[in-house]
Amino acid sequence: MIAHLVEFHGPAEQLETEGMRGFQERVVPVLRAQPGFEGCLTLLNREHGRILGLTLWDTEENGRLAGARLEQERRTGMEEMSAQSRCRTSTRSWPGCSAAGARPSFPNLPKELS
Repeated sequence: MIAHLVEFHGPAEQLETEGMRGFQERVVPVLRAQPGFEGCLTLLNREHGRILGLTLWDTEENGRLAGARLEQERRTGMEEMSAQSRCRTSTRSWPGCSAAGARPSFPNLPKELS
């Protein structure tokens, strides 16, 4: 299993409204259609104006390809939320893990989430 993390920083109100709505309406359907998609999690921190989007993939290749396909959605989200973003990938794989019941550790996550 491979994890991709996208982090957005911006005005909390816009992250909560435009950001979360855009993720549900535009990004989730695209994610579900991608080969190797295992699941996703979105976390909103209103106090610090951050959204973290974590996606899980069966292979590094499928995660990389999906990231390239979703690049325009990330840029659209940045514009809608007046936000900045950065992306990270955990290249650690967990053989035998699937999103259902998996409890992997994520050493590359920001300190406040670990």
